[in-house]
Amino acid sequence: MSATSIFSRPLHLIFVLYFISHIPITIFFDAQPILSPYIPQLYPTAVKEFMRTAWLEPFQDHLMMKLPTWFISFAFCEIFLQLPFFFFAVYAYINCKSWIRIPTIIYSTHVITTMIPILGVFLFDKEMKNHNPITLSVYSIYLVLPLLILIDAVVNGPFNVKNKVKQI
Repeated sequence: MSATSIFSRPLHLIFVLYFISHIPITIFFDAQPILSPYIPQLYPTAVKEFMRTAWLEPFQDHLMMKLPTWFISFAFCEIFLQLPFFFFAVYAYINCKSWIRIPTIIYSTHVITTMIPILGVFLFDKEMKNHNPITLSVYSIYLVLPLLILIDAVVNGPFNVKNKVKQI
């Protein structure tokens, strides 16, 4: 059976673009404050400057600037668990591989769970009350899209595996 084109599955195309975009975001932004103290040669000055001038200063992302311990633990999960998953997810969604269903459920549940305290800080922490709404909006994407991914995986199975079984 040949895989249905990703372009004929708009929701899955959005998921693939999300996973692809998250690879450089994880490597160059989210991992940078965590890994650069230990492997400084990994992030040249230009990359560090770009993060400072493009994100930290204009949007005042206090979590990325202050790096609370709990936030660092989430970043380690992103680097060492989620980042490898992104590559598998891109491949599986493009090629309609049903084996991605359970890893997708695990991934999306994990991300949704980590986003609750992160968004909670933006919404309820007194230090964050006057926070830039763009920052909250950007972080919210990482709640909304994984929620859609989870619903798709649980209700439909990524590629309507239930329907295919009935047809056989």
